[in-house]
Amino acid sequence: MDDQQQSRTRQNRIRSIINFMQGIAVTLFTFAVIVAIYITVIYRARVTPFINYAIVFDAGSSHTEMFVYHWPADKSDGLGTTSSVNEFFVCPLAARYGNDPKKEGDSIKLKAISDFEQHLDLLDNYFRPCLKKAVSEIPSNRHKFSPIFLGATAGMRLSRLQNATRANQIFEKIREIFSNYPFQFVTARQVSFKTKITNYFLIKSSIQRYVISRFSYKHYEIIYR
Repeated sequence: MDDQQQSRTRQNRIRSIINFMQGIAVTLFTFAVIVAIYITVIYRARVTPFINYAIVFDAGSSHTEMFVYHWPADKSDGLGTTSSVNEFFVCPLAARYGNDPKKEGDSIKLKAISDFEQHLDLLDNYFRPCLKKAVSEIPSNRHKFSPIFLGATAGMRLSRLQNATRANQIFEKIREIFSNYPFQFVTARQVSFKTKITNYFLIKSSIQRYVISRFSYKHYEIIYR
């Protein structure tokens, strides 16, 4: 009887030791998995750079287009290189219709921002579809780091010559609209014919200069007179 009790006690001790060792093994395995996951995440975060974005409105005399560019933020201060700047997508702004101030009861087609001189209240609807697309397409954690700016050419030059006050009101309204979105607003201004060689090269070269230069976001005007 004593032998059986001693044997049973010995088995219980052995079973307790086995359970204890199994517990230690499971704990060590779990800890190793957590460490491996942590190291992998840290490594990937360092190897895989953030993607930077920039939103550019090219406001011509007959229409406006929104260009969104992206590049890997793999340089110090988020700088990229000319070869790494790529077009993400393009969004043409659809024309709006407003009442013709010269002919009561008639409507006019508003295609360029200069057409909105007497229809400032319609500018918000003009920009909204493309800006909403930018909000949805650009990751939300990059919104506040994404600069947005606009360059206007022929139509606004003529508008400024005819009525500088109204031209300034258009730009002020655009600034107000842009400020309501989560992006980093940079500038909205007129550019010269000399700067405007073609829509594509203006936008491409401007954004490349912007990326290569100091990426400060603080009212840094890259489309210049």
